[in-house]
This record gives sequence, C-alpha cells and structure tokens, in this order.
Amino acid sequence: MKQRPDGDIEIDEKFWEEDFHIPTCSKCDGILKPDVVFFGDNVPKDRAIVAMEASARCDAFLVLGSSVMPLSAFRLVRAAHEAGAATAIINIGKTRADDIADFKINARLREILPHLLNTGSLSVPVF
Repeated sequence: MKQRPDGDIEIDEKFWEEDFHIPTCSKCDGILKPDVVFFGDNVPKDRAIVAMEASARCDAFLVLGSSVMPLSAFRLVRAAHEAGAATAIINIGKTRADDIADFKINARLREILPHLLNTGSLSVPVF
C-alpha cells in the first residue's frame, strides 16, 4: 500500500478481491457500516441541512485533515466564509478551500493536534 500526498492510502486491488470482507446484517443481509458518510456516499438530506445552517451562522470554521474535495464539504466551508466566519484548515497538501481560508497549516494532524490540545491554542501572528 502506498500513501498519497493527501493522506489517503492507495490499496492494491488484490486486497479487495482476496482479503476484504464486508460484514452483513444477520437479520436483513444488508451491509453493516458505522453511522458515518463514506467518501462517495451521499450525506443524508436532514444532516446536510443542519450542517449548512450551522456553517452559515458560525463565527469560526475549522477543517481538520480533509482535502475538502467533495462538493458537499466545500459548500460548508464556503457558506461559513461567505457569512464572515474565520476559516482555518489543518491538512497536509492542497485542499479545495485553500483560496478562501483565512489561515492554513500545512501539516499532519498527528504532528500539530497534540500541541493544540496541550496548549489550548495556537499563537498566530497578526498581519
């Protein structure tokens, strides 16, 4: 397996064919998965509406470890930015929202997040 610049892992197709088994429900035979939205899946409409409303009224928006490439994610950042919220991104590599973010830290979360959690803040020079 090889890590891509955006942090995703490129998985050899043989892994999917030979070793990867998707669990199924013993009652309905449906696919079992956690209550998250996987890349490529649709965000449930009610969840998308709540997220958009929150983004449009927040005063700060923080993106952690995301390329913001799915349009649904970019829309949230853009709504916050257009509402005047301070927007910051911590991600290794380029994101779709780099041009509208007020602040960007190009670093791996595992390197910067412990510092933020231990100090409670990150000093940023004012320009």
